[in-house]
Amino acid sequence: MISCESLLRGIAHLSGEAIAATVGAFAGAGAAFALQMVHEKRLKADKEYAAIINAQHSLLFMLKILTGVQNQHLDAEKSHPDRHIRLTEFLTTEKHVGIDLASLNFLFRPNMRELISRCFYAERSFLNAFDSLRDRNAVWKAIRARPGAVSEISPKTGIGTLSLTNEEIRQLKSFTDQLYRSVEVALSLCNDAFTDLRRCAKMAFPERNFLKRDMVMKPVPNESGPV
Repeated sequence: MISCESLLRGIAHLSGEAIAATVGAFAGAGAAFALQMVHEKRLKADKEYAAIINAQHSLLFMLKILTGVQNQHLDAEKSHPDRHIRLTEFLTTEKHVGIDLASLNFLFRPNMRELISRCFYAERSFLNAFDSLRDRNAVWKAIRARPGAVSEISPKTGIGTLSLTNEEIRQLKSFTDQLYRSVEVALSLCNDAFTDLRRCAKMAFPERNFLKRDMVMKPVPNESGPV
């Protein structure tokens, strides 16, 4: 017959094993949960980092296109009093890589709250610049298509002289001036947005590398050297 003392020792032994098993199960579950949290945090950080890089690429694309228009077309005639007549039709691109603003919402933090607005206005200014470019192209084409607008075509160069009415001169000047203004504004806003995005990105992920503006243009002060 089992004594009371032996029974109590058996119950105590079984209880100890149950407690140890329970504690072990909880510890294992806790470790698995902690690892899962670390994994999810890493995935979230990688997603946010990718969103910043994508936005940087979009802004660099806009800067590259705008800089090309300015350098190849606008700068040469900028100071000429007849630039509205000397500028010819522009080659344009319909390609546009937009900024996914929703993917940058995680950067809406103290000291970063203007970033989303900067990126929005930068993209709108880029689109506005190309609206101005296409509008001027349309006016230029319409003028050249008018019978008698082009005269005295040189047999050597194949280039003719434009005979413009006062209204056509007024239109060309208006659309040309608007083009210069819109490209300058777009370049300024895109530069500001890129600078602010990089500043915020380095604050959010100080250990990671980001794109630099001199991938498109000459290095600007304080942005030369390693990324």
